[in-house]
Amino acid sequence: MNRRVVNLLVNNLSGRRPTFSLHRIDPASLFRPTRSPKPADPAAINKAAAINKDPAPARLPPAAVSFSPRNEIGWMDFLAFKDDVIAVDHEGRTLLYDGEVGAVRVMNPMVGPRCGSISLPLGDNFFFVMAREELGWSCQVHHCQVLCFRDWLWHPLEQLPFDELDLFRDDPSFHKSKLGLEQLDPFELGAYTGVGDSEIWISTVGAGTFSFHASKCGWSKIGDWALPFSGRAHYVAEHGLWFGFSDDHLCAADLRQEPPAPPLRKFPLLHLWEEEPPVPEAWTPTSTSLFPLGSGKLCIARCFRTTDGVKLLPSDYGHEKAKRFAVLAGVEVVDHAGTGSLQIVKHNSVCYSVDQNVVRPL
Repeated sequence: MNRRVVNLLVNNLSGRRPTFSLHRIDPASLFRPTRSPKPADPAAINKAAAINKDPAPARLPPAAVSFSPRNEIGWMDFLAFKDDVIAVDHEGRTLLYDGEVGAVRVMNPMVGPRCGSISLPLGDNFFFVMAREELGWSCQVHHCQVLCFRDWLWHPLEQLPFDELDLFRDDPSFHKSKLGLEQLDPFELGAYTGVGDSEIWISTVGAGTFSFHASKCGWSKIGDWALPFSGRAHYVAEHGLWFGFSDDHLCAADLRQEPPAPPLRKFPLLHLWEEEPPVPEAWTPTSTSLFPLGSGKLCIARCFRTTDGVKLLPSDYGHEKAKRFAVLAGVEVVDHAGTGSLQIVKHNSVCYSVDQNVVRPL
C-alpha cells in the first residue's frame, strides 16, 4: 500500500508523564522534479546527490496530535493504519487518528493489548495485529487478532502453530536450553509481509515460515526456509517485487518464485544495494523502515543515536544524554533501459533532531 504521508512519533521523556507527539511529513519534498514523463536518469540524479550527500537539517512540522497514557505506570502502543495511526493503551482503550480530517475517533477496545505489536493490512476488509509474549526462556506465544472493517470490532485469532518437535526431527541435537543467551531464539520473528490481497507471511529466524490466509482464517506452515528480510517487507507493484532490508541494506526478492529447497534456509535475493547511508560515523543506527510511495519511489527512514560525537555500544542504549535523530531519504527504483536490471536513484535526504527524546517512524 502506497503512502502519502510519513508519520514520525516522538516520545517526550522529560515530563512526569510521557507524551507522544505525532508529526506528519510530506514525502514529496524528498524527490527532485524530473520535468519529464520518462524514468529518472540514475547517473545524473546520483551525481547531483553526491555533491550534497549529507542529509540537510530540517525542523519537524508542528505536531498534528499528541497522546498520553492515563497514568504514570501505563503504556501506549502505536500502529500504522494506512496513512493514519491507531493508538492503544495498556487497558485496551483504542483511538484512531484520522489525518485527512484531523480528528481523533474512539474505536472499540482491542482484545488483550500488548506492547510492541506488528501490524499490516489484510486485503480490503481486515487489519492484522500480532504481539509476542514471553513466558520464560523455554516458552513464548504470539497473540494475533484482526480488526474487521465490516463491524469495526477486534476478533482474536489462533496462535502461530509453532512446534518444537519439528526442530527436533530436523536436528536431533537441537535444544533451546543449549542456545545460550548469546544465540538467537529460533522462534524469534525475523520478517513479515503481505502476499496478494488475502495472505500474510510470518518468518522466524530458525523455525520456518508460516502463512495466514484470510479466507481460511487459519495458519499453515509453508516451508522451513526464512524470508530474506529483517522486519517488514513491502510489495512494490511497479517492479513486481518485495522490497525490504537485509543487514540494514535495501534489497528485493520475488516471493512468487519457487521457494528454496533444502539445504538452503533462506529465500534468495534478486537485488541487494550495499551502500551505507551518508551520516556521521559516530551515529549509531537504531532502526530502519521503508515506505513505498508509488511510481517506484521509496522513503527510507533511519533512526540514530549518539552522545558527544562518540558512537554508542548496545550497552549504552539507555544513556540519558544520548541525542537522537531521524533521517528520511527519498530513493527511486528504476529499470535500467528496460533490461530488468534495477538501479537506485538517490534524491534528497533530511535530518530531524529530537534531542534526547525517542523517535519512531510509522
